[in-house]
Amino acid sequence: MKYIEKQSPPQSFLQYSSRRGASFEDLSNNHLEIKQELRCSLVEEQGHICCYCGCRIKTADAIVEHLNPRQKYPTLQLEYCNLLASCDGGQNKRSNGNEYPSCCDDHKNNGEIRVHPLLTDCESRFKFDEDGDIICAPDDEEAIQAIKILNLKSPALRHRRKAAIAGYSYYPKGHDWKMEVENLMRKIDEQYIEFCFVIKSYVLNFKM
Repeated sequence: MKYIEKQSPPQSFLQYSSRRGASFEDLSNNHLEIKQELRCSLVEEQGHICCYCGCRIKTADAIVEHLNPRQKYPTLQLEYCNLLASCDGGQNKRSNGNEYPSCCDDHKNNGEIRVHPLLTDCESRFKFDEDGDIICAPDDEEAIQAIKILNLKSPALRHRRKAAIAGYSYYPKGHDWKMEVENLMRKIDEQYIEFCFVIKSYVLNFKM
């Protein structure tokens, strides 16, 4: 996970959420333009990567995710600080009858996680090796729970992380890794590199 610093919500969403009877269901069914502005704001805020796995997301395909499930916490359903942008967790790939593992928002469903992208230390709770495996301290029960609920050990995700790391594993000795880490955490054209925090973890733990 990459830490997400929440910004100000779109004005249209603020105005809608203050209305009497406003709800996420009503927003989704009857105010699609406002929901689209909300989705766009969340995606841009996150640098166009999924809040959980770090894969590239597009505004058209992103899922508006409730960190605290709206079914359990209805009073938070329109709180901007509770909203993130997630990938679809493989839904599109399964829509044609293909077998594809679920992850992120799709796998989380109504689950609750204690390690999440709004915590400033979330990145340090997970490490990634050159095979794309996700690792956490054996006594970090909250991180272990988050991995399970989000299915971050999915073979499909591991393969994609490994591919993202691969290009960095062959850099020569003497490479300026400090500068590399700084570049990984910098947006380019308002976007982070896909799996940027995964690559950063690999560099910090195995290259520096």
